[in-house]
This record gives sequence, C-alpha cells and structure tokens, in this order.
Amino acid sequence: MPRDSVDVCRKVRESGMKVGLALKPGTDVTAVEQYVDHADMVLIMTVKPGFGGQKFMTDMMNKVRWLRQQYPELDIEVDGVVGPAIYSLFIPTNKSLV
Repeated sequence: MPRDSVDVCRKVRESGMKVGLALKPGTDVTAVEQYVDHADMVLIMTVKPGFGGQKFMTDMMNKVRWLRQQYPELDIEVDGVVGPAIYSLFIPTNKSLV
C-alpha cells in the first residue's frame, strides 16, 4: 500500500471511523493481502458495479470463504442482489457478515 494510503487509513481510524476495502468481481481476492492490516472490513461485490438488474455471481462465495479462512476476525460485507435466499448461503461462512 502506498505510504500516503497508509496515512489516510491511520487518519480515518484516528477520527473514530472504520476503513474498508472493496473488491470488484474481476479483482483477485488475494489483492487484499497487502492492505488488510490497515482495514477493518472488506466488501465483496457480487455484481459488476454500476449496472442494475444483474444476477448474483455465485463464484464470489469463494472470495468470502477465502477471506474468512485467512482472516477469521475480519468483518466481511457483500453487496449486489443479496436477499434472504442468497444471505442464507453466507451464514455458515461468516460470523461477522453485513
């Protein structure tokens, strides 16, 4: 993470807010490894940003599983076509899923 990005994260936390990272569907989940120590949560996009009417991308579940395995205490969020039926898929993998 560039030094100024680390400083921004520090300042955000010092102001009492949390730092989050977002992963688009095409971004490999391992991209967060170098940044996760400076973040409080990771958001997994389950659709491509900016377009309505998309279907839930089930392969994004693999990103959630990987994050939970690597970072058991990390807050994980999901966004994009996540209703009750989809949310139930995440329950076994997450104790802190928003």
